[in-house]
Amino acid sequence: MLLLQYAFIVVLCFLLVMIATTLIVSSFGSTLWVLKLTQLLSQLFIFIIPPIIFLIANRVDVTEQFGFKNRQPFKVWMVALLLLLIALPLVSWTEAVNAKMVLPEFCSSIEAWMRSNEDAANVLTKQFLTMDTPVQLLVNLFIMALVPAIGEEMTFRGCIQKMLVDRIKTPHIAIIVTSIIFSAVHLQFYGFLPRMILGIILGYTFYYTGTLFIPSLMHFCNNASVILLAYILGPDAVDETAGIAGYDSSLLWAAISLAGVVLVIILLSKKSVKRLPQQ
Repeated sequence: MLLLQYAFIVVLCFLLVMIATTLIVSSFGSTLWVLKLTQLLSQLFIFIIPPIIFLIANRVDVTEQFGFKNRQPFKVWMVALLLLLIALPLVSWTEAVNAKMVLPEFCSSIEAWMRSNEDAANVLTKQFLTMDTPVQLLVNLFIMALVPAIGEEMTFRGCIQKMLVDRIKTPHIAIIVTSIIFSAVHLQFYGFLPRMILGIILGYTFYYTGTLFIPSLMHFCNNASVILLAYILGPDAVDETAGIAGYDSSLLWAAISLAGVVLVIILLSKKSVKRLPQQ
């Protein structure tokens, strides 16, 4: 029931922002700055406003829901950032595998549609990542790193994951299901696996630390690293999910990375204080 209620709020906000962005584009044209504005509005209305409305409507304490009072020691924050670094070879390898996936012949029209959407998204991303001044860099860090990190973590880890944990009673399944939804919502099939892996890592981080601050910081660092690389090296030198374009991790390094991720998650679960109750 709560999931349906949340979905209804998201759909309503989505329709409102679609109307607003359509009016803005029709009035001012589809210039890059207008597109960035519509991107910001979409993030606000789809990922930030719905969870706030949902929690207020159900009389839930926002600080309690997102674990803002769960203070973790500095070493836990460092372990979480270490987890993100260790996961890079695994994420890179899954991205390479994902990019080579081919659907069966009878799904060729679907594959062509997905490839077309992916190419269009890549073109727009490169336009966004073309930066010539520090001001453009700061704007991109705000729109493409900070706001998505806060909003997506509020929605997926702070609301959906917690509701699924309460309903399914099995946190591991809830985290994986949430990560699948998290990746699918981005509508980028050829980045589905690496984004799902990142979602799982963020999900376990939130579950064991009990605070949204830490996965939000990890999410921000992941997005910001791509933006900073694009600013330094140029948009053609980076990839949205894997960082430096052309970096192809081997299966061996991916396996070592996976083992490291598991060990660090276990370490995180032991070092964290005031963890979420084990459902």
